[in-house]
Amino acid sequence: MTLLDYLRIIRPLNCIVAGVAALIGYWISALWILLDLNALLVFLAVFLVCAGGQAVNDYFDLEIDRRKKAKKALALGKANAGIVFSLALLLFAAGILVSYFLGFFAFLIAVIMSLLLFSYSAFFQKAKFFGNWIVALGTAMTLVFGASVIGNFEVVFWLFWPMLFANLSREIIKDFEDLNADKGLKNTLPMVLGVKRAKLLVGIFYIIAIVLAFWIFSFGIVQSLAYLLLLFPTTLVFLLSAKALGWNSFAKAQAFSKLGMLLALLAFFAILV
Repeated sequence: MTLLDYLRIIRPLNCIVAGVAALIGYWISALWILLDLNALLVFLAVFLVCAGGQAVNDYFDLEIDRRKKAKKALALGKANAGIVFSLALLLFAAGILVSYFLGFFAFLIAVIMSLLLFSYSAFFQKAKFFGNWIVALGTAMTLVFGASVIGNFEVVFWLFWPMLFANLSREIIKDFEDLNADKGLKNTLPMVLGVKRAKLLVGIFYIIAIVLAFWIFSFGIVQSLAYLLLLFPTTLVFLLSAKALGWNSFAKAQAFSKLGMLLALLAFFAILV
């Protein structure tokens, strides 16, 4: 197993985005862009916990990835399952250890999210619809994790909710992409509710996220004009994601969803400008 295979397993780009989200939460809480030791530890802790979640998910999804013929190190036989599992535990432990130096609340969040991410992969194969909430919660909690270091949750508390519901939509869209591979191994929302109802739920979650994001500005919780202006392209991209899902273009819907989340993070960052 090469170093590149290790990197592919932890999906570093996903974890970098998660780390940046935590930094944004830290900076919004501090009301300033602080480039200090705490900023480095915030990023590192979230990166490591995220990487642990990615690795353990590959371990428990091995059979599904083989069925999908996914180009992943484990599914292709380029990695040892035992080593990947040990790597996941090591990454979780390292992330929790780093968070210890950021204070009690950060440490508690890191422990809880590590346990939830492990449980999601290990125990919720037959209840993937519940697992959607765990992953979406973990993504939104990156903001709260960063804010916990300063202790100012006044703005981050409200940003948490649109981020949660937008990510719920993104997680359900993944289930549409994997519908055939998941049959017999997982119970996902498209299976439980049916395709039409699950699509409707994605649209509802997007609308909730969009309304909440604008509501935050309307009620003066966030007063940044840059934030407001960035909400418009973000909204457009989320609507394009919903439209693509309606036309069964699942890969395109997922791509738009990811782009929308990046734009949303940029809007959150713009609060500091």
